Amino acid sequence: IIHAERKPGIDAVFPALLLVVRLGQNGMLTGALIGLILLGLSQGRKSTGIPLGFMMIKPHLAIGIGLVALLQRRWVDIGIAFVIALTLCIVSTMILGWQVWPAFFDGVAAAGGFLQQGLFPLYRMSSVYAGVRSFGLSPSAAMTIHVMGAIIALLTIVIAWVRGMARNRLLALACFSTLFISPYNYDYDLVCLAVAVMLIMPELLTRARAIDLVLFYIFAWIGTGAGLAQHFNAVLIAGTVEHAHGSPLNWSFQAMGLLAALAHACRILSQPQTMGSARRSEPFPKP
Repeated sequence: IIHAERKPGIDAVFPALLLVVRLGQNGMLTGALIGLILLGLSQGRKSTGIPLGFMMIKPHLAIGIGLVALLQRRWVDIGIAFVIALTLCIVSTMILGWQVWPAFFDGVAAAGGFLQQGLFPLYRMSSVYAGVRSFGLSPSAAMTIHVMGAIIALLTIVIAWVRGMARNRLLALACFSTLFISPYNYDYDLVCLAVAVMLIMPELLTRARAIDLVLFYIFAWIGTGAGLAQHFNAVLIAGTVEHAHGSPLNWSFQAMGLLAALAHACRILSQPQTMGSARRSEPFPKP
């Protein structure tokens, strides 16, 4: 899915790949599943519901893409995803017992409390909440701004669908937008953007000037690598990763980088082609 020689664009999220390799997190797994969903929706594959169902391991990373499947009325895929998710829940309950559910909801509540108290390293998080909270806003104000951003992200997908946006652009937009849904979103989850960038990179290359591509990569590397840079800064210079809100070592820049990369990509795609020709995919047929 992310073979660099065949699919240019993976280097735009290289910091996230480096981070996953260093930490051993599951970003490669979720990135591969999201890549399969995007390819399935783009090519009309009947097996798209399978990876969509397995994304129940991190459902907040598939909300935007699931919305596209809903708009496209891929009822079979949605049904398959529901069956897989339900089956995994039943199997988990059979293995771990009913007590796993109270423990799960207690964990969710505890995570929400930790997020509000600032006990998570905000500089490692890529959400709008983390971005505005790290600069000193109160938890309630930061969450209000985040919820507004999440609503705008979902509405943007719907508007793009209604206007008949080309499917490669729509799927890339859905992948980007999904990252602004959950306030709890870590930088190792940004590997999924590799596939989104690959969907639009052929067009970017035919419309962008050299300086445009340089800026796009700068924004993308800030969005996917600011947390990694601050982590090394904290470990090597300060000797700790525990810093209060407003500390220069706890500022979250990822959301700003991702938004800048998305806006810059939209600007490039609105320009006329400057070289060669790119095969522009057709809009999804309306149900």
